[in-house]
Amino acid sequence: MTHTPENIFLPGTPVEMVFNIDSLLPISRNSIIFDSNFKTYELIISQTTPRTSKSFEYETLHITALKNGSSNKIRLGMKCSVLDFIDNYRLNKETTEQAIKLKYSGKISEVNIRSAFRIKPNNIYSIMAKLIFKNKEFLSAKHFKIFDISITGIGILIPNISSKTENPMADLELGDLGKIGIIMKEPGPEKDIPVIKTLINKVKIVRINKKFNQRYTLIGCQFAPWERNLEEELGKFIHKLQLFEIRHLQKY
Repeated sequence: MTHTPENIFLPGTPVEMVFNIDSLLPISRNSIIFDSNFKTYELIISQTTPRTSKSFEYETLHITALKNGSSNKIRLGMKCSVLDFIDNYRLNKETTEQAIKLKYSGKISEVNIRSAFRIKPNNIYSIMAKLIFKNKEFLSAKHFKIFDISITGIGILIPNISSKTENPMADLELGDLGKIGIIMKEPGPEKDIPVIKTLINKVKIVRINKKFNQRYTLIGCQFAPWERNLEEELGKFIHKLQLFEIRHLQKY
């Protein structure tokens, strides 16, 4: 079967928007296609999860979707660019949603974004973490917030001001090495009894964005290569969280 935009990017299709796909820390965000215009090569998608703002900086952007291959599902994608952010895109007479207008270009190709898929935990699939840098311990919800996570890394937000004093994490620098402990919580087979799993790994700071917004600095930490069983556990958690977000999007 020949894959074309006309049989891939149809209205109602869940997609993943991948920023900087060839970089050390690519970022992937969920969305769903609202409308397609194949004559003008334009698509209207829902605002992404996590949200993409007008000020978000990136170098490249790809739109990708899952399709049936010869033996299993494959992920196909194309380069695209943002034309506009729409605050009140009308889905029907009663409903409006935030949306993003895109223009796609180039050739369709198979992409692998398992490591690129970065997603923000929520109250159902939640994460707590402890970081150790320079012999100092830092706890999520106390010293930092977890912004997103992938197989290859984790993004954290540190307040620019903490308890009326400078945040102790403000001393961290690019290249700093540390350790991380992660606690993942997800729904279990029995109601109100969650499944909790713990992971431990080494990390390296590879990105510091002090201009993320007025309140927070964004720090990107790269994981060391995982032991196979730990990578599988994290991958399963991220996949379940991804499916949860897609089901949520499809309600609209």
